[in-house]
Amino acid sequence: LILAVPLLPSLFSLKTSDNVRLPNPNALELTVMTTNIRYGWTDDYRFEPKKHLQWLQRQPADIVGYQEVNKGSLYGSFMDLYQYYRSAFPDNSVYGDASYGFGNSLSTRLNIKDSRVLPYRSSDMIQRSVVWTLLDFNNMEIEVYVTHVSHLPHPNKIRQAQVAELIEWIGRSKRPWILMGDFNAQPHEPEIIELLKVSNPIFTQKPELLKELSHESLEPTMRIDYIFFSEHFELVEQKVLDNQGTADHRPVLARLKLNKAVLGK
Repeated sequence: LILAVPLLPSLFSLKTSDNVRLPNPNALELTVMTTNIRYGWTDDYRFEPKKHLQWLQRQPADIVGYQEVNKGSLYGSFMDLYQYYRSAFPDNSVYGDASYGFGNSLSTRLNIKDSRVLPYRSSDMIQRSVVWTLLDFNNMEIEVYVTHVSHLPHPNKIRQAQVAELIEWIGRSKRPWILMGDFNAQPHEPEIIELLKVSNPIFTQKPELLKELSHESLEPTMRIDYIFFSEHFELVEQKVLDNQGTADHRPVLARLKLNKAVLGK
């Protein structure tokens, strides 16, 4: 961190594209991505936030959820990465603090109708939270949750409690919903098993969707990053993307399509 501090003036002066345009999907289709940006650090511990930002600019999506977003805290050499990323994308965005400048955020081409931060009641040495947003998708309301839960090893009672809280919040929704983030749990562990019970059944029908590895990015050994969604959506495509080590997690991308037949239920 001390070595990174002298880099701050040049980092703040980095120029990012003002002309990045997100795609216009068809009437019912969305491209969604989740990415842990690791406070601006690469997988091999270089403080180079521009690297991952530039990589993201080549991977446009309609909704992007971010974890480990530094907003002026020690973790990211006191840099405000939320504002830095906002300067690069001409879209709407929200930030939700979890613990003193360590949090989650969301950017989207869609109109944000409402948003709030939902802190978990259960916590370990780091407070965690969810960023909830209500989006207008072609005159339909959808809910998006971006989160990052406890990182301590399995078995982790705190993480299980956090996921239980998350399922409680999602269970109250009558709208189509999308949940994304860094869950620090592998597909066979209880946190993911519980989430699969409330998510679209495609993941239990096709368990191979959860086998592609996401962490660490240069030489991944586990899957801990996910995009889940309600039965209102159909999965068109899902990929875990190689970001060339620009952060320590490989982003997950999903193309989703609203199912007209389910919307009326």
